[in-house]
Amino acid sequence: MTKRSSSYGTSQELPSWAQLLFIIFILGILAWVFIIQPLIEWVNQNILLIGVVFLGIVILILIIAYLLWKREEKQMEEKRRLEQDYRSQGLVKYFRKGTELWGTPEQIKIWKKEDEKAELVNHVADSIKEYRPPKPLRDEYAYQMGLHGFLENEFRGTRVEVRRGRSRPDLVIGDIAIEVKGPTDNMALVTISDKAMRYMQHFKYLIVVLFEPRFNQARYQEWFRGMERTYPNVIIIKKDRSM
Repeated sequence: MTKRSSSYGTSQELPSWAQLLFIIFILGILAWVFIIQPLIEWVNQNILLIGVVFLGIVILILIIAYLLWKREEKQMEEKRRLEQDYRSQGLVKYFRKGTELWGTPEQIKIWKKEDEKAELVNHVADSIKEYRPPKPLRDEYAYQMGLHGFLENEFRGTRVEVRRGRSRPDLVIGDIAIEVKGPTDNMALVTISDKAMRYMQHFKYLIVVLFEPRFNQARYQEWFRGMERTYPNVIIIKKDRSM
């Protein structure tokens, strides 16, 4: 008897999908009775209020858009007036690092040359970063001549130890001085600081290349921060065997 009763009870259970449908149906009825139907009734009772609020929001958006448009028009008109004044004074528009500048034709020529030099020094620095000596070299002169041969293939104006005043950098490309050290120890960092002070009186940019670093890292970081702060036109490239 017990076995037949258990079998009969199991046969009366609903499949899981049917139970899920039943639950959804019940929830739908409850949502209709307690949420949707009252909401529809409230909307029908307050349709005029809803319309007025909606219209007010639309009007407010239009007013804000109009005011913003008028302000932009005023700014554009002011900009056009200023540009006419600048042109009447013989000034020329020039964009530099994303900033609009106005200057005399002579100033524009100076700015263009400075921007060309800045572009060149970045190009040279990127090329130096790509240079990898085939093996550790015996001394600083070997690193200097190896880098010279590499750069000369791309920058035909690369020269060795050009003297300006009392300064004579290892390599020179235009207005860029390049100082090579390797292997580089703590004392080399001291000499670079002294040379940077002198070189920057004769060259626009200085690139320092440090081959085979053997200096104290904490001391190097402190030295590096000081060089960056004191000489913003100095680029320092550290090259160990993995770089």
